[in-house]
Amino acid sequence: MSGLLLLVVLAGLGVALAGSVGGARRRGFRLHRRLGAFVRSVERARADDERLTDLAYQSALRNGRRVWIRFERPGRGPARVRVAVATCREVPPLRVRLEGALERLGKRLGRREDIQTGDDAFDERFFLESSRPLDGRRALGRELRRSIDEAFRRFGADGLQLRPGELGVEADLAACPPARWRELIRLLDHAAALVEVKPLRIRGLDGEREVAGDAEGRTRCVYCRDGLAGDEDDLVACERCRTAVHAECWEEHGGCPVLGCDGRAPERPRLRA
Repeated sequence: MSGLLLLVVLAGLGVALAGSVGGARRRGFRLHRRLGAFVRSVERARADDERLTDLAYQSALRNGRRVWIRFERPGRGPARVRVAVATCREVPPLRVRLEGALERLGKRLGRREDIQTGDDAFDERFFLESSRPLDGRRALGRELRRSIDEAFRRFGADGLQLRPGELGVEADLAACPPARWRELIRLLDHAAALVEVKPLRIRGLDGEREVAGDAEGRTRCVYCRDGLAGDEDDLVACERCRTAVHAECWEEHGGCPVLGCDGRAPERPRLRA
């Protein structure tokens, strides 16, 4: 009898688990179906660029990140598409475009100045601007540079903009057709994770503080981008924005290195002897 009862319980757990997994799959399928329906609407409207500007897409990924797609038709030019994902507020402003003859001439004449990352091939191909060039340069690690290059090379982007709350690319619709949008959204989700902050419990401080993250979920110092575990002896946190960094990074920057924060007084962990 007890064996039969055990079988009934296990069967019930199996049904519940299957329902949970099925629900997750259905939620994912609804997102898939909604984007698919939008793509079909776009394909029907592509013959009439004027109608495209009336279409817009907004949804969310399984991780909760919002996604939107919009169109514009500047003047009598070809239709253009903007694909963007939401980011947190603490991201450095950055504009990226392909470097052309005008940008190269402006740089030679000293009238234009862009961010140099130290990656010669990347710096030669792209023109990078930021109102906070030091913060923009720190964000441009190897993984983010690879994502930017892929957005331009694989998806026909001719402009990329990162600003508080949004990361998006712009392209002619002919160069970035609807069939590529799903993969482009995945790439933008990956790139956004590289510049966002994550919570981390710091030894010696009460509660959690914020640190930088990467696409694999690892936590890093927002200044030097080295990995953080939270149990290091040389960490401090900003009393204003609650971001944790290495004490040496704080001193080198002369205060909180987070964009838009003017914190000057760090919290120091109360370490046990």
